[in-house]
Amino acid sequence: MAFQDFTCRGNDEFVSHAMNISETLSNLAYLIGIDAGHPERVRIYAHDAEERLRALDSLLRSTGCAQLATH
Repeated sequence: MAFQDFTCRGNDEFVSHAMNISETLSNLAYLIGIDAGHPERVRIYAHDAEERLRALDSLLRSTGCAQLATH
C-alpha cells in the first residue's frame, strides 16, 4: 500500500474514503493479531497501518477537521 494524499470534494466522497481507511485499519489490526507469532509480517502490517493513518490525516486536513481540533 502506498500513501496517497487525499483531497475530498464532498460529503459522499469523504465518507467513502474514511470508510475505506477504517476498514483497512480494522483488517490490519486483525492480521496483526492472527500473525502475532510472525514478527516480519507484523512489521509489514504495522507499516501499512501507519500509511493508512497518514492517509486519514490527509483526508481530515483536506476537510478542515484538523483546524477544528486545534481550536
